[in-house]
Amino acid sequence: MPRPFCFTLPYARFSPAHALASLEEAMANFPDARIARAIVDMEQESPQGLDIDIEVGPSLLPESAGEEIRTGTLSVRFDGQAVSLVIDPRDASAVLPAIFAIAETMLASVRDLAAVAAGQDAEEEEDVEVDADPWSKPASFDDLAQRARHLFSLDGRGETAFGVTIAWQKPVGRTQGLLAHAHTPRFEEENGGEATWVTLESPVCPKNRLTPEEALRRSRSLDVGALCERAEHYTIVARYPLRVLDRARFVAIAMAIAEQADRLEAMLTGGKDEL
Repeated sequence: MPRPFCFTLPYARFSPAHALASLEEAMANFPDARIARAIVDMEQESPQGLDIDIEVGPSLLPESAGEEIRTGTLSVRFDGQAVSLVIDPRDASAVLPAIFAIAETMLASVRDLAAVAAGQDAEEEEDVEVDADPWSKPASFDDLAQRARHLFSLDGRGETAFGVTIAWQKPVGRTQGLLAHAHTPRFEEENGGEATWVTLESPVCPKNRLTPEEALRRSRSLDVGALCERAEHYTIVARYPLRVLDRARFVAIAMAIAEQADRLEAMLTGGKDEL
């Protein structure tokens, strides 16, 4: 079972009241969704939590779900040092795209507020309408980078590349870098096409930790991507057409690649974060 999707919020003192207010503001853009129940757990010293059940109507669900209302859970965790928005993949898969869309909208608003509070200019998005389509596909690589900025901690951004840090709270606090860069494959160019593809990669370990034979063997067992040499280290690399990376698929693939790299790195280095 994958670890829960975990998105770190930029405020260490974010209270349950702040979290609910931010979520309600985000959900105003999704008329077919409503908060069904909110449970606050502030009894234990750490971590404290807020679990929110969100009912999702037919317009936010795939056609195969029918007219039935489904429920997904979004949680906020407070551990005294960081605040995280958590989505558990054990929720019904039909609900996840809508929950991701709501979470992205909430995170975008909170990160822009944090930028203003830090004296930085939030990126000029005030006049852009919130995209409430759970299956929204990026119109460009810049659009994908914008989405990554909303969801994760953006490490750097260029015209054709960006980097993010992905974090997990459990079983132990871990972080993993993920690099995305855009390119047009040779076969597209030779056929006169201009379709953009995206390479996603996450570093695993220094090259001396694996023999080429062992790297090939481990590469065959990966669910997503393959192990490749990059300078002096091995990294997991996967490539997808930009047009297929809708909201839910981008998050699921990015975190699957990072989780595989993190687990392999921890196993090969005895838990050390060498890259």
